[in-house]
Amino acid sequence: MALDWDECLAYTTVRSVTVRHRWLGLTYYTLILAIVGYIFGYQIIHQRHYNVMIPVGGVIQANVEGPVNLTPLAKLGYCNTPYVDGKVYSCRYPELATGVLSKVGDGVEGSLFIGTRLSSVKQHRNLSCTDEYSCAPWEPEVGTAAYAAAKVTTFVGDVESATIRLQHKVSRDTEAAFGFSPDSHFLTPFSSKEEREAARPRMCLARDHTQCVRPHALLPEGDVFSVRQLTQLVLPDGSLDTKRGGNETSYRYDGLTLKLRVGYSSPHRYDYYLSHNDLAYKDISVAPAGSAIVGAGVGVGGEPPQRTRTLYDVHGIQLLLSHDGELGHFQLMQLLVALITGVGLLSVAKVATDMMLMYLLPRRAQYRLFVQDLTPDFSPADDEERAVLEQVLRAKRGERSFMQGKRPSEGLRAVMLEPSTTGAYDTPSAPELSPPYRDYPHGMQQYPGSSIVPHCAHAEHGPGASSIMAAHDAETSQGAVDSPSPHVD
Repeated sequence: MALDWDECLAYTTVRSVTVRHRWLGLTYYTLILAIVGYIFGYQIIHQRHYNVMIPVGGVIQANVEGPVNLTPLAKLGYCNTPYVDGKVYSCRYPELATGVLSKVGDGVEGSLFIGTRLSSVKQHRNLSCTDEYSCAPWEPEVGTAAYAAAKVTTFVGDVESATIRLQHKVSRDTEAAFGFSPDSHFLTPFSSKEEREAARPRMCLARDHTQCVRPHALLPEGDVFSVRQLTQLVLPDGSLDTKRGGNETSYRYDGLTLKLRVGYSSPHRYDYYLSHNDLAYKDISVAPAGSAIVGAGVGVGGEPPQRTRTLYDVHGIQLLLSHDGELGHFQLMQLLVALITGVGLLSVAKVATDMMLMYLLPRRAQYRLFVQDLTPDFSPADDEERAVLEQVLRAKRGERSFMQGKRPSEGLRAVMLEPSTTGAYDTPSAPELSPPYRDYPHGMQQYPGSSIVPHCAHAEHGPGASSIMAAHDAETSQGAVDSPSPHVD
């Protein structure tokens, strides 16, 4: 027996029904256009779903330098004049490189502290204290009235004119992920001044990227901003002398916390983003160093113990630094995933149109005659239903054998399979077929929406055989034409 390749490689597909209705077509194609616009206009073009998001890893650091040209003392409204709390404070030189008025924090992210108010207390050793656990080794003791009376508070003059230099670099792993060679790098403050001037880096509010300032200067190894630029960007009126909420003190007196983040919009463009909160910050230190932990009668390095020390309580601006964010990198597979995911939405247009066709339109009952097929009862309850099922199955088998070019040995439609004198099979005419089948131009079909019931029995069909007709219910029979019952001579 020869192998039939047409049978082995047969392709199975679905059958569709074309409904000629302008409103259905308008609904369907409008939904298709909207979905295509969403896929390509929003997801791919606007959201850039063709990119794989890669974290931009790196480190950032900062240091502060005192002002070059000091503002005259008489022009500083917080020096030697009644302050917002009613007291008068003097001002001191902004010596920010001593490690007292400014400090660089340790850690992966890093931080920078810039003092705005310095309170100092000179203490002397309590020589009568021989047991440091039961008595204070230094006087006046912190928290006492004597300590408060001995405290001297001054403001750091013209701290707003101090400058902050920012430096950051992207990790080599991130640059390799974006395809950079060992000799090429992301744009950073270490890039040439010409490249940075072309990119025009800014410092913007984290909540509003339209409020931005340009760097005070672009140095060969850093971007420079002044403290005044930061405070004007984040504080309500741009001044450290603004009262903090319902308190009687100010940001200059208590301090505040700023968070600065560097973010990349492309490998060749970065900006800084600044936010703040009212969290006050202070740093406590002693001079000389180590005088806080040496025991009574013992000095540093075996030297005689210090008799006096100075306790510093510095409030100011805490600048928390971070280097984070993500950048998109084009990847073909990601584009294909976005397209395949979006194409799945096209089925929504068909489902919505089908629901409108089947359940919403006024002539929905008549439309269902064309789009729904009805089978006989495959769980017959009596002999009549079993006879109907058997007749329909024989007809279906005969149709399949006819399509396969075979001659069945039996079947309700054996007359269909008798070869003509020309060698071709003859298609029976309508009178030769009993309902629910009719003679259509494209072949024999079951009449849509019909139910099968016994009509009458003829002796010519054999004992127990019966022909069938289509009995339509009140809804599906609208506009339908009953086919004639078969007549066998």
